[in-house]
Amino acid sequence: MRRTVGQSGFTVIELVLTILITIMIAATAISQFNLTGDRAASAGRKLLSDLRYAQQLANATQARSGVALSGSSYTVFTSNSSASPATDPLNGGSYVVNMTGNFASVTLSNTLTGGIVRFDSLGVPYQGTDGSQTALAAAQTITVSSGASSIKTITIEANTGKVWMN
Repeated sequence: MRRTVGQSGFTVIELVLTILITIMIAATAISQFNLTGDRAASAGRKLLSDLRYAQQLANATQARSGVALSGSSYTVFTSNSSASPATDPLNGGSYVVNMTGNFASVTLSNTLTGGIVRFDSLGVPYQGTDGSQTALAAAQTITVSSGASSIKTITIEANTGKVWMN
């Protein structure tokens, strides 16, 4: 096609090449995207939700309930015994969460005595093993990490039992 003086614009070939180059750059950027940050955030939200569930369970049953952390898994328990997993409301089985599948490569670490936090019927947090429990004297933390740069911290406040994540 002939161009006349004073007309400007792009040819179809120029537009197609520009779009193809943009698609190739986007595909390269997406393939390099690291999803480990999303895993730590998702696992953190799940654990935060389960800690709050344990508080509600303690209130409903009038018996201490809590969460026992162990490496890359945790158990929501009831009846003041970390050996008695609560019933998972989603599938009816034992309430044990393993950091596999969508949570692969996520690790948990904490400052709790024995890696166990339990709540009384008023939501007050306690720490310690089944035979030796004390109310939290200060806020305690659970760190959810996936890789060196992806870290979420869950804080459990003493006395109030407020559970939050940053």
